[in-house]
Amino acid sequence: MIKMTQTLDAEFSKLIPNKAGQFHGNAAAYIGELQKLKSEYTKGLGECKNRTLISNHDAFGYLAHANKLENVSVIGLSSDEQPSAQTIAHVVEIVKEHGMKTIFFEELINDNVSQTIARESGAKAVALQPLENISQDELKSHQTYLSIMRENLKKLREAMECR
Repeated sequence: MIKMTQTLDAEFSKLIPNKAGQFHGNAAAYIGELQKLKSEYTKGLGECKNRTLISNHDAFGYLAHANKLENVSVIGLSSDEQPSAQTIAHVVEIVKEHGMKTIFFEELINDNVSQTIARESGAKAVALQPLENISQDELKSHQTYLSIMRENLKKLREAMECR
């Protein structure tokens, strides 16, 4: 998001040069907020009992990598893929072995696989918002990237038993 903010700042400044100062100021302020959020994630996920993030598909790989978490995805990047029974059984085994209590799935995507794994392993399935899709309720309640990402952090901290 920092890179996107910098890119938008540069492009808008080129298109409307007389507003460049305003764009630069707004971008700098927002980048400050994004850096604060990044710090909240680093600190919030720094000391957790569980360091494994299990999700229905690989929508959270970057988040896991950036925060030094192990990422286990039931399927790859496409949420349309269907995992084999063997893959599901393997993930259930991982959940049980690690004593994990939460399986994540992407909001607005079919959660049948996550619900199945949760049911078979005794865990619960919890939605995370990767911001690929925003629900009408999220739009109406004026949620922002920052507020949604902080809600994701809260869910991750609880699931991973972070201090």
